[in-house]
Amino acid sequence: SKGQQFLAEPLSSCSGGNSLIPVLNVIRAVHRPSPLGTMANHGGKRSWKLQEFVAHASTVNCLALGKNSGRILASGGEDRKVNVWAVGRPNCIMSLSSHTSPVDCVQFDVNEERLVSGSRSGTLKLYDLVQGKLVRTLPGHKSSITSLDFHPFGDFVASSSSDQSVKIWDIRRKGCIYTYKGHTDTVRCLQTSPDGKWVVSGSDDGTVRLWDLTAGKQLHMFPHAGGSVQCLQFHPNDFLLASGSSDRCVRYWDLESFSLVSTTDEASSSVRSVVYHPDGECLFAGCKDLLKVYGWEPPSCRDTIAMAWGNVSDMSVSSNQLISASLNGSNVVVWVVDLTSTRLTDDAPKRPATAASQTARKAFDRTAERPPTYAGAKGDAQLAEGVDESSRHSPPPDDEGPPASDVFAGKQRMDRTPPRRAVAPFPMPAGSGASPPHSRPAERTKPSNKPLSDAEGLDKLLKGHQSQCKVMEERRHHLQNVHSHWSKSEIKASVSTAVGTKNPGVLVDLLGILNIKPSLWSLGICSIVLPAVDELLKSRHETHHQCAATTIKLVLRHLAPMILTNIKSPPPDTSDLAREERYQKSQGCWSNLRKLREVARARSQESGTTGVQMKELHMAFTILDS
Repeated sequence: SKGQQFLAEPLSSCSGGNSLIPVLNVIRAVHRPSPLGTMANHGGKRSWKLQEFVAHASTVNCLALGKNSGRILASGGEDRKVNVWAVGRPNCIMSLSSHTSPVDCVQFDVNEERLVSGSRSGTLKLYDLVQGKLVRTLPGHKSSITSLDFHPFGDFVASSSSDQSVKIWDIRRKGCIYTYKGHTDTVRCLQTSPDGKWVVSGSDDGTVRLWDLTAGKQLHMFPHAGGSVQCLQFHPNDFLLASGSSDRCVRYWDLESFSLVSTTDEASSSVRSVVYHPDGECLFAGCKDLLKVYGWEPPSCRDTIAMAWGNVSDMSVSSNQLISASLNGSNVVVWVVDLTSTRLTDDAPKRPATAASQTARKAFDRTAERPPTYAGAKGDAQLAEGVDESSRHSPPPDDEGPPASDVFAGKQRMDRTPPRRAVAPFPMPAGSGASPPHSRPAERTKPSNKPLSDAEGLDKLLKGHQSQCKVMEERRHHLQNVHSHWSKSEIKASVSTAVGTKNPGVLVDLLGILNIKPSLWSLGICSIVLPAVDELLKSRHETHHQCAATTIKLVLRHLAPMILTNIKSPPPDTSDLAREERYQKSQGCWSNLRKLREVARARSQESGTTGVQMKELHMAFTILDS
């Protein structure tokens, strides 16, 4: 973060624009506390934890906040239940038990009166929250649901899955009307545009794809520089799209010219969630234990707030507050950020409007009549490139379907609930150490009533500090050795040095750089890395096996075809030494990939996000069967 001081001067830049310096700087920062200016300011009431409560009997897999009010929350868990909560209150207001497999995704509609959930088996469930009942069951995906979104103007839902597809569902006619295919890895996130004409999807294959619902085809593909795309958000007004990824950057895309507008500097970790301010003046990006406030023209980080929310799952803006929710085992934690004390705009005067400025960008039209997104019985809408014809269902011949004006025009809502009133902001905690009302913190050991002396308190704080410093100092030493080779463009030597340290943290740091630059990989590097990845994949640390899974997917995507070709055509004799060497390396890689496949298959039976990730990885290994 800005203002952070490091103990050593930055090292020189590395070749190819890929540097281990950010990793080394994080190690150095361990020896010096972060400045108070970037911490969650309880004294100034900048941000605070509103509540923590036990949401499920087992691991919580997903959650979603109501985007309209930020006052309602849904959670899905390994217990196959969907629970609905009023934010700020401790008791569950509704528990929905209709899934037969763990729930991996939930989402509210714009009015927060309907809820859709997706399970690990690939089935969607639609609920009416006003009546508190199940309305629809929509089977169709072949694997776990990863993201859901309601269409803003009609009874349609978009879904994505680890089966690499995006589906559009007509929830009144009880069927899938489009299946979009084009991604080559798990589709991680999606969103419908404010005018209801487009759906955008982001995948682990590093691409963002824009789908035209009216034409039924892919409109454009935005290539990411590197890393899995984790989150997407349309600007509330302008033709602008923000995408956050595992390479720790946010990218802004112009949807009129299909060009990259700007890219933020790297954050400390992958970008987990993004949301625009309702006025569109800035973007909030949630990383691990960090909130960033970004501008895009020119690109700038306007504010940084250190949070203790872990990996944030969803964010919503309401009443000059940003409400966020994160997962922690079977618990859900809700945080509030006061936006009146957050820097939302740049201090510099705004530039005059130009062709590239956001003030001149085309805006979404919410007033035009919406064309239907399904083909009528007459079949005049042709199936376009990118749509799977086998899974596109037209209405029955005896049912022409409703006109477009009926599908997308606003309908009169029944007065089943009192009219909505203005939402009051959440109150700030009474003191920096006081627990907010209605919170249910996780159980912890009851503290002793005996007060500690200053010496005892300091001793308790420093307990284990020296040993941790030694561990981090050793890690920094290893990384400096790796960097000495990297700075000379000796990539293979860097990888060999990292593997030779037998330090998982060093290997994860290096793979984090290699995984966002596939062009650096070769058969030689693959043969060195794969044996060491086996231990990372078996690790109990989430960051280790996540890094291992990303590495294996990259190898399968970019190197598996070459490995298969080499082992299917062994050299006729040993005189061709180069070909013989390629063959031996390919045989080693093939053997290691088979072992890793078995590890992924065994761990896919585990519960929670680890099991989901290993199941996705095991599916990726099917390329070896070709």
